[in-house]
Amino acid sequence: MHEISSLISKIETDLSSISHLINIPDINKSIIEIDAQLNSPNIWSSNKAKSLLLQRSSLSNKINSFSSISSSLSSLKDLFSLASQENDPSLFPDILSDLNSIYSNLQDFITSLTLSNPEDKSNAILSIHPGAGGTESKDWGGILLRMYQRFADINNFSTELLHLQNSDEGTSQCIDSASIKISGTNAYGLLKNESGIHRLVRNSPFDSDFARHTSFAAVEVLPEVDDSINITINDNDVEIQQIRGSGSGGQLINKVSSCIRLKHIPTGIQIVSKSERDLTSNKRNAFNRLKAKLFKLELDKKNELLANINKNKLNINFGSQIRSYILSPYQLVNDHRSDFKSSNASSVLDGNLNDIIRSVLNKNTQVL
Repeated sequence: MHEISSLISKIETDLSSISHLINIPDINKSIIEIDAQLNSPNIWSSNKAKSLLLQRSSLSNKINSFSSISSSLSSLKDLFSLASQENDPSLFPDILSDLNSIYSNLQDFITSLTLSNPEDKSNAILSIHPGAGGTESKDWGGILLRMYQRFADINNFSTELLHLQNSDEGTSQCIDSASIKISGTNAYGLLKNESGIHRLVRNSPFDSDFARHTSFAAVEVLPEVDDSINITINDNDVEIQQIRGSGSGGQLINKVSSCIRLKHIPTGIQIVSKSERDLTSNKRNAFNRLKAKLFKLELDKKNELLANINKNKLNINFGSQIRSYILSPYQLVNDHRSDFKSSNASSVLDGNLNDIIRSVLNKNTQVL
């Protein structure tokens, strides 16, 4: 009973703390203004319509989430009061379970409020580059790829494999590099702090003595840039190369022949796209990924995070990691920025990253 009362009090406190961010009359006024713009006959012929629809959806979600949590809490408070008055503890387990669900939803809602930058709403392009450690690190890169794919599944995001370079070493899980697109509301905002060096400590399955090894991999997360974001690329600044390779014939050789490599001369950024079977689609995907990288460069300049991305490449080795995953002699995942720790490393590697992600976001942006 005390546990229920304490949780109700905590939820009420958090709701009260964020209520100043949820000014429902102002949000409703903004929605009306957006609807008026969407009713304009010329709006649908421009890129602005998509942006307005996203704004409207974001505002509506704020109202609906806050109202739903408040209403659910009110109903459970009434039920708890009635059960207490009638001295009926049989309802307490269900009430506590429902309160925990409400609290979890509230934490997700609070996290969404920290994602206030326009690019936070974008899809995410996540790339993995194994570092020092040979086969060990290449296997670690494959484990990270699976972890982020599972994270996307858990959060109802969709994934698209943009690039995968399998390694000639180790198992089929080993990779030299990989890039995936994770699509969904706030995908980039949630994943942006995953950029950095990830360190694994385990007894190696590739070591005949099963000795303990340390492996590293770099993760880079970029917002997907679409045609509604104004990033201008001068044709003279881009070298375009169509890659042709050998294959067994048929559809395979068609796909291999449609590979595109772009090089942005001013920055040295290179993009390879080969996920589609036709040249036009691969070229479009490559340019969108190039725009995403250029957009990230502009964000870095704006925030004074990086003066030049080529002069600030992370050193993929000991001492530069943002998070450690220790599987031996004990299990521990430790995020070195937020000091979040979990003894259930298997669960984290299965994609259950929400608590870690939330801890870093709350560390960087204090909403409450």
